[in-house]
Amino acid sequence: MRTEAVEKDFFNWDLHNGRTEYEATPMPYDHTVDYLEELVTEWHQARNLIDGSSDKDQFAKLIQECGELSESICKDSSVADDIGDIMVVLINIAARNNLNLNQCLGTAYNDIKDRKGRMVDGVFVKEADNH
Repeated sequence: MRTEAVEKDFFNWDLHNGRTEYEATPMPYDHTVDYLEELVTEWHQARNLIDGSSDKDQFAKLIQECGELSESICKDSSVADDIGDIMVVLINIAARNNLNLNQCLGTAYNDIKDRKGRMVDGVFVKEADNH
């Protein structure tokens, strides 16, 4: 069964015309991250942002997007678009390195899954660092 619930201000790419037009239509919640990652990768490829860019270029773009996230946090504004923009750039970097978000997140999770620690003055201190 398909979910028809939509979130206000969550928009979809127009799927005709080679997925190059942007249309302000609600996106159903049933679009998976994998599916959206595929669309974003196709968007990057159609604009030569994979082969025609570099990891350094994309990292600079990532820092710019992180700055926008910081501004939204400081202004107590919505961070949804900023986090999404960061993910778009991360998808580009992953694709340029023949990776996907699942692989990257899985690698990171395997690194942290057994990590123990606690927050001290707003900083996570790993248990191994306390000794």
